[in-house]
Amino acid sequence: MLWGARDEPWIWVGVLALHDMGNETGSSVPHCSWWPFLAMALLAHTLVLLAVTVTTMAIKVVPLDVAWDSFDDQYQGCGPALNAKWSSLYNSKSQKNRPFAWVVCAAGRSRQEYQNNLCFKTLHFLLTQALVTLRQGQNRQCHHVFWGMRDVHFQAWQGQSIRFGQFTSMWLRKEIALHFGTDTIFEVHTCHGVDIQWFSMYPGEEEVLIPPYETFEVTKVTQNGKRTWISLRSAGTFSKYNCECDWRFSQKPTASPKFLLSLTCSHPAKSKKCPRTHKGLP
Repeated sequence: MLWGARDEPWIWVGVLALHDMGNETGSSVPHCSWWPFLAMALLAHTLVLLAVTVTTMAIKVVPLDVAWDSFDDQYQGCGPALNAKWSSLYNSKSQKNRPFAWVVCAAGRSRQEYQNNLCFKTLHFLLTQALVTLRQGQNRQCHHVFWGMRDVHFQAWQGQSIRFGQFTSMWLRKEIALHFGTDTIFEVHTCHGVDIQWFSMYPGEEEVLIPPYETFEVTKVTQNGKRTWISLRSAGTFSKYNCECDWRFSQKPTASPKFLLSLTCSHPAKSKKCPRTHKGLP
């Protein structure tokens, strides 16, 4: 909504008071022009519009999709053999004390990173196996979690199928999620995310780690001013890769039947094939 000097009563009170003083008989106060006050009002108006423009430009818009370019291997059927293989590599002299921390942010990004980085392969495999083991120990419990983002507006529509495409940490407590951002808020029902509270550097945050291969159905999207609230429900899993450590690409994707059916979208504004407008999430 645009505003000007007429929307600020105090400006007009000052202008009229000085004008009347300047027109009183015998007054020593000279006649006061309205121009300086109008100029100040216009300047204030311009500064506000500039601030709004800068704020708007700082918000990044990211459309959600199924993250086709994500590395999403679940290692189904090859876990024990690969575990022995990577244990041997890790204990060799060439792999001792290799820094693993720097690859965490790249987890699940692309096949190229996976092929070119042995540390990445090891970390991705071990983290995936750890989540599977922990989930079994937690009786495959589902979780209701939240995720708050600052300076990012995610776009989605009801009924859409999406994946985060990377290992994504969310919180069991909504107030913690809101502390990290309120431009986009996710409310997520996950059945493959695992409670990692006692493995986290910040156990008080009650984190749940969601793997890149879990799929979700968008059940609700709400716009409230500058805030976007997106509700998601677990819809199974989907993996384009399987046992890629053996340098073989899976002939058939590993996915739940529900997700395979959802690959033909019903959104009227889209084609029958699901969109690929964004290569993974930041």
